[in-house]
Amino acid sequence: MVTEQQIRINPILNNLKLLHRYSGFQSLTPLQYKLLELIKSFGMIRIVKIIQSESVAEGEVLASILGLISHGFIDTDLINSDINAQSKIWLRND
Repeated sequence: MVTEQQIRINPILNNLKLLHRYSGFQSLTPLQYKLLELIKSFGMIRIVKIIQSESVAEGEVLASILGLISHGFIDTDLINSDINAQSKIWLRND
């Protein structure tokens, strides 16, 4: 029998592996600054809405968002589902 705790480990592990790829020190790109302003104006927004609103490749937007999450600028739910285009993101409140 699989427990709820075992099921929840998978999204967390997948998300942490993904974020680890983007955790190296780097300065923010112009796209990341633009995304931060967009997220600030909406409060909470799904990644797909950002992809639809920007004239930038989906992969570039996702990579920029993952970098922002890994550096603590924005947050998402890392526990309940894998990060994907439907994930909600918001500015971190530290």
